[in-house]
Amino acid sequence: MIYINVSNEEKVKLKLNGVGITNDGAPCIQVDNADRVIINAEDGSSNYFVCNSTNDVNDAAIFSKDDLRIKGNGSIYVSCANEHGISCNKDLEIEECQLTVEAEKTGINSHKSISIFSGNVNTKGDNCGIRCRDYIEIFDGYVSSCGGKKADADRGGIISDSGNFYISGGTVIAVGMNQTVPNGQCSAVFSFPSVVAKDNTVGISVNGGSIASVQPNKKFSCVLISSPDLYIGAVCDVWLSDTYYDNFTLTDPITQAMLDGVQ
Repeated sequence: MIYINVSNEEKVKLKLNGVGITNDGAPCIQVDNADRVIINAEDGSSNYFVCNSTNDVNDAAIFSKDDLRIKGNGSIYVSCANEHGISCNKDLEIEECQLTVEAEKTGINSHKSISIFSGNVNTKGDNCGIRCRDYIEIFDGYVSSCGGKKADADRGGIISDSGNFYISGGTVIAVGMNQTVPNGQCSAVFSFPSVVAKDNTVGISVNGGSIASVQPNKKFSCVLISSPDLYIGAVCDVWLSDTYYDNFTLTDPITQAMLDGVQ
C-alpha cells in the first residue's frame, strides 16, 4: 500500500506510471494527514488499485481524510470488494484522466464535495455510483454512474445528500433506483414504470443521434441524462437493449418524465 501522513501544510504528489497494487484488509492508498494529495496518472500509463477487503474506518481502496485530486492523461482502475472505491472526507476533484471505479458500496464517495472538471469517469456501486454529503458539480467530460439497487432515498446513480447538484457542461448518464435532480445544463430525469433488470443497456438518442448509453450491473428504474446536445423541445428516444422503448419531450431546462412503456 501507499501510506501518507505528513503535516497539515504539506502537499503530496503521487505520479503513477504503470502502478498496480492489490491489498487485503486495508486501502491501496491511505491518506491520514496532509494539506492536499494529488494523484497524477502519467500520459499513456495504465494503473490499478484493487482492494479485496478493507475496514469500516478506512473504508475504500483509495481513502483520504484530506483534500484529494485525481488527474492526468493516463488511466486508473479502482475496485473494492466490500466497501467504497474512492472515499474522501473533504473535497474530491477529478480532472482529465480515464477513471473506472467498481465497488460493493459506493463507487466515488465524499463527505464534503465532488468536482469533476474533465475526463472520462465510469463508476458502479451497489449503494451509489457517486455520492456526496454536500455538493456535486460536473464542469465537463463524460460521466457514467450506476448504482443503488435498493429504492432507499440515499442510494442511486448520483446522489447529493444536501440536494446540491450542478452540471455546467459535459455529458452525464446516471442510472439507479433514485437520482438527485441537477440544476444547470439542459437535463432530463426519467423513470421506467417498473424496475428494469440488470445488464439491460439503456440509451438515449435525439434526432437519430446517440447521446449516451450504459449497461448497469444492477437493477434500475431511474435515469439522468445531461448533455450540451439537449435543448428545450428536443424529443428524446429511449432505447432498452437496442430496442426502442418510449420517448419524451424536453419541456423545461430540467425535465422530469415518467415513461409509459413499450410503444
